[in-house]
Amino acid sequence: MAAVPSVDAMVTAPLKCVPDGTHKPTARRTPLHKPLHTPLLTPLHSSPVASTAVPERIRRAVAALDVRPADRLLEIGCGGGGAVALVCPLLTTGTITAVDRSATATSRAVRRNEGAIRDGRATIATAAFTESGLTAAGISGRRFDKIFAINVNLFWTGPARAELALAADLLAPGGALYAFYEPPGDRLAELAAKVSGTFAAGGFTTEVLHAAPVVGIVGRPLRPRRSPGRRP
Repeated sequence: MAAVPSVDAMVTAPLKCVPDGTHKPTARRTPLHKPLHTPLLTPLHSSPVASTAVPERIRRAVAALDVRPADRLLEIGCGGGGAVALVCPLLTTGTITAVDRSATATSRAVRRNEGAIRDGRATIATAAFTESGLTAAGISGRRFDKIFAINVNLFWTGPARAELALAADLLAPGGALYAFYEPPGDRLAELAAKVSGTFAAGGFTTEVLHAAPVVGIVGRPLRPRRSPGRRP
Protein backbone atom coordinates (compact mmCIF):
# COMPACT_ATOMS: atom_id res chain seq x y z
CA MET A 1 0.00 0.00 0.00
CA ALA A 2 1.29 3.46 -0.82
CA ALA A 3 2.87 5.40 2.02
CA VAL A 4 0.39 7.57 3.89
CA PRO A 5 1.49 11.11 4.75
CA SER A 6 1.72 11.89 8.44
CA VAL A 7 -0.57 14.40 10.09
CA ASP A 8 2.50 16.44 11.07
CA ALA A 9 3.33 16.92 7.40
CA MET A 10 -0.12 18.38 6.80
CA VAL A 11 0.11 21.07 9.49
CA THR A 12 2.73 23.70 8.81
CA ALA A 13 2.53 25.86 11.94
CA PRO A 14 5.21 24.87 14.50
CA LEU A 15 4.25 23.44 17.86
CA LYS A 16 6.02 24.81 20.88
CA CYS A 17 5.97 23.33 24.34
CA VAL A 18 6.44 25.86 27.16
CA PRO A 19 6.78 25.27 30.89
CA ASP A 20 3.67 25.40 33.04
CA GLY A 21 2.77 28.93 33.97
CA THR A 22 3.97 30.45 30.68
CA HIS A 23 1.10 30.95 28.29
CA LYS A 24 2.52 33.14 25.59
CA PRO A 25 1.33 31.82 22.21
CA THR A 26 4.22 31.32 19.82
CA ALA A 27 2.72 29.23 17.00
CA ARG A 28 1.31 31.00 13.95
CA ARG A 29 -1.52 29.76 11.82
CA THR A 30 -0.53 29.12 8.24
CA PRO A 31 -2.50 27.70 5.32
CA LEU A 32 -2.48 23.96 4.81
CA HIS A 33 -0.87 22.70 1.63
CA LYS A 34 -3.75 20.32 0.97
CA PRO A 35 -7.55 20.74 1.04
CA LEU A 36 -9.45 19.34 3.98
CA HIS A 37 -10.71 16.44 1.82
CA THR A 38 -7.24 14.94 2.08
CA PRO A 39 -6.15 11.53 0.69
CA LEU A 40 -4.97 10.76 4.25
CA LEU A 41 -8.29 9.06 4.94
CA THR A 42 -8.82 7.40 1.56
CA PRO A 43 -6.69 4.21 1.84
CA LEU A 44 -8.37 2.96 5.02
CA HIS A 45 -11.75 4.66 4.98
CA SER A 46 -13.35 4.87 1.58
CA SER A 47 -16.95 5.61 2.57
CA PRO A 48 -18.42 9.11 2.06
CA VAL A 49 -18.87 9.47 5.82
CA ALA A 50 -15.17 8.77 6.45
CA SER A 51 -13.98 11.38 3.97
CA THR A 52 -15.93 14.22 5.64
CA ALA A 53 -13.76 17.26 6.28
CA VAL A 54 -12.03 17.29 9.66
CA PRO A 55 -12.04 20.61 11.59
CA GLU A 56 -8.66 22.26 11.93
CA ARG A 57 -8.76 22.10 15.73
CA ILE A 58 -8.88 18.30 15.50
CA ARG A 59 -6.11 18.17 12.90
CA ARG A 60 -3.81 20.29 15.05
CA ALA A 61 -4.62 18.36 18.21
CA VAL A 62 -3.75 15.06 16.51
CA ALA A 63 -0.53 16.58 15.19
CA ALA A 64 0.37 17.65 18.73
CA LEU A 65 -0.17 14.09 19.98
CA ASP A 66 2.83 12.97 17.89
CA VAL A 67 1.24 9.57 17.33
CA ARG A 68 3.71 6.69 17.01
CA PRO A 69 2.94 3.47 15.11
CA ALA A 70 2.70 1.34 18.27
CA ASP A 71 0.84 3.86 20.45
CA ARG A 72 -2.22 2.79 22.41
CA LEU A 73 -4.58 5.75 22.58
CA LEU A 74 -7.85 6.53 24.32
CA GLU A 75 -10.04 9.44 23.25
CA ILE A 76 -12.56 10.88 25.71
CA GLY A 77 -15.58 12.39 23.96
CA CYS A 78 -14.87 11.25 20.40
CA GLY A 79 -17.93 12.87 18.83
CA GLY A 80 -18.28 11.88 15.19
CA GLY A 81 -14.88 10.16 15.05
CA GLY A 82 -12.81 12.79 13.23
CA ALA A 83 -9.74 12.33 15.42
CA VAL A 84 -10.01 8.53 15.17
CA ALA A 85 -10.01 8.83 11.39
CA LEU A 86 -6.79 10.86 11.48
CA VAL A 87 -5.04 8.66 14.04
CA CYS A 88 -5.72 5.24 12.50
CA PRO A 89 -3.56 5.66 9.36
CA LEU A 90 -0.62 6.54 11.63
CA LEU A 91 -0.82 3.22 13.51
CA THR A 92 0.69 -0.15 12.64
CA THR A 93 0.61 -2.31 15.76
CA GLY A 94 -1.01 0.44 17.82
CA THR A 95 -4.71 0.95 18.53
CA ILE A 96 -7.15 3.71 19.43
CA THR A 97 -10.13 3.31 21.73
CA ALA A 98 -12.72 6.09 21.66
CA VAL A 99 -15.67 6.68 23.99
CA ASP A 100 -18.55 9.12 24.05
CA ARG A 101 -21.69 9.28 26.17
CA SER A 102 -23.81 10.00 23.11
CA ALA A 103 -25.02 6.98 21.15
CA THR A 104 -25.77 9.29 18.23
CA ALA A 105 -22.15 10.47 18.18
CA THR A 106 -20.65 6.99 18.46
CA SER A 107 -22.95 5.73 15.70
CA ARG A 108 -21.50 8.40 13.39
CA ALA A 109 -17.98 7.57 14.55
CA VAL A 110 -18.48 3.87 13.82
CA ARG A 111 -19.74 4.57 10.30
CA ARG A 112 -16.85 6.92 9.66
CA ASN A 113 -14.22 4.45 10.85
CA GLU A 114 -15.72 1.11 9.87
CA GLY A 115 -12.58 0.00 8.04
CA ALA A 116 -10.31 0.62 11.02
CA ILE A 117 -12.76 -1.15 13.31
CA ARG A 118 -12.77 -4.19 11.03
CA ASP A 119 -8.98 -4.41 10.96
CA GLY A 120 -8.71 -4.06 14.74
CA ARG A 121 -7.09 -0.65 14.91
CA ALA A 122 -10.10 1.16 16.38
CA THR A 123 -12.65 0.42 19.09
CA ILE A 124 -15.55 2.84 19.58
CA ALA A 125 -17.95 2.54 22.51
CA THR A 126 -20.87 4.45 23.97
CA ALA A 127 -19.65 5.03 27.52
CA ALA A 128 -18.97 7.73 30.06
CA PHE A 129 -15.38 8.23 31.18
CA THR A 130 -15.95 6.58 34.53
CA GLU A 131 -14.74 3.30 35.94
CA SER A 132 -18.23 1.81 35.79
CA GLY A 133 -18.80 3.16 32.27
CA LEU A 134 -15.58 1.69 30.92
CA THR A 135 -16.20 -1.59 32.71
CA ALA A 136 -19.67 -1.86 31.16
CA ALA A 137 -18.11 -1.19 27.75
CA GLY A 138 -15.53 -3.94 28.31
CA ILE A 139 -12.47 -1.67 28.14
CA SER A 140 -11.61 -1.03 31.79
CA GLY A 141 -8.57 -3.32 31.92
CA ARG A 142 -6.60 -1.71 29.10
CA ARG A 143 -3.48 0.44 29.34
CA PHE A 144 -2.87 3.51 27.20
CA ASP A 145 0.18 5.52 26.22
CA LYS A 146 -1.87 8.62 25.45
CA ILE A 147 -5.30 9.67 26.67
CA PHE A 148 -6.75 12.77 25.04
CA ALA A 149 -9.86 14.93 24.81
CA ILE A 150 -10.67 17.74 22.36
CA ASN A 151 -13.03 20.54 23.44
CA VAL A 152 -14.40 18.44 26.32
CA ASN A 153 -15.53 20.57 29.27
CA LEU A 154 -14.64 17.94 31.85
CA PHE A 155 -11.25 19.31 32.90
CA TRP A 156 -12.02 23.02 33.07
CA THR A 157 -15.55 23.23 34.49
CA GLY A 158 -14.79 21.32 37.67
CA PRO A 159 -12.10 19.56 39.71
CA ALA A 160 -12.54 16.24 37.83
CA ARG A 161 -10.81 14.38 40.65
CA ALA A 162 -12.36 10.99 39.91
CA GLU A 163 -11.67 11.30 36.19
CA LEU A 164 -8.05 12.32 36.75
CA ALA A 165 -7.54 9.40 39.13
CA LEU A 166 -9.02 7.07 36.52
CA ALA A 167 -6.78 8.51 33.82
CA ALA A 168 -3.73 7.98 36.02
CA ASP A 169 -4.74 4.36 36.55
CA LEU A 170 -5.22 3.76 32.83
CA LEU A 171 -1.96 5.32 31.68
CA ALA A 172 1.00 3.05 30.99
CA PRO A 173 4.36 4.04 32.51
CA GLY A 174 5.54 7.21 30.78
CA GLY A 175 2.05 7.89 29.42
CA ALA A 176 0.36 11.28 29.29
CA LEU A 177 -3.07 12.89 29.41
CA TYR A 178 -3.81 15.61 26.82
CA ALA A 179 -6.67 18.13 26.97
CA PHE A 180 -7.06 20.32 23.87
CA TYR A 181 -9.26 23.41 23.56
CA GLU A 182 -10.07 26.06 21.02
CA PRO A 183 -11.15 28.97 23.24
CA PRO A 184 -11.82 32.56 22.18
CA GLY A 185 -8.49 34.36 21.80
CA ASP A 186 -8.95 36.49 24.90
CA ARG A 187 -9.60 33.43 27.10
CA LEU A 188 -6.72 31.23 25.95
CA ALA A 189 -4.38 32.08 28.85
CA GLU A 190 -7.25 31.85 31.36
CA LEU A 191 -8.31 28.41 30.19
CA ALA A 192 -4.74 27.08 30.03
CA ALA A 193 -4.09 28.25 33.58
CA LYS A 194 -7.35 26.78 34.89
CA VAL A 195 -6.85 23.35 33.31
CA SER A 196 -3.20 23.28 34.37
CA GLY A 197 -4.34 23.96 37.93
CA THR A 198 -6.91 21.18 37.73
CA PHE A 199 -4.28 18.73 36.48
CA ALA A 200 -1.81 19.78 39.17
CA ALA A 201 -4.43 19.40 41.91
CA GLY A 202 -5.16 15.93 40.57
CA GLY A 203 -1.52 14.84 40.94
CA PHE A 204 -0.16 15.51 37.44
CA THR A 205 2.82 17.47 36.23
CA THR A 206 1.74 19.94 33.55
CA GLU A 207 2.99 21.66 30.44
CA VAL A 208 1.22 23.74 27.81
CA LEU A 209 1.28 23.29 24.05
CA HIS A 210 0.39 26.22 21.80
CA ALA A 211 -0.70 25.35 18.25
CA ALA A 212 -3.04 28.16 17.24
CA PRO A 213 -6.00 28.05 17.26
CA VAL A 214 -5.63 25.20 19.77
CA VAL A 215 -4.08 25.15 23.21
CA GLY A 216 -3.19 21.81 24.79
CA ILE A 217 -2.48 20.95 28.42
CA VAL A 218 -0.35 17.84 28.91
CA GLY A 219 -0.31 16.03 32.24
CA ARG A 220 1.77 13.12 33.51
CA PRO A 221 0.85 11.42 36.80
CA LEU A 222 3.20 11.90 39.71
CA ARG A 223 2.03 8.94 41.77
CA PRO A 224 2.56 5.24 41.03
CA ARG A 225 -0.30 3.71 39.10
CA ARG A 226 -2.70 1.11 40.44
CA SER A 227 -3.82 -2.00 38.62
CA PRO A 228 -6.77 -1.36 36.28
CA GLY A 229 -10.15 -1.66 37.95
CA ARG A 230 -8.76 -1.51 41.50
CA ARG A 231 -9.65 1.30 43.90
CA PRO A 232 -8.61 1.73 47.51
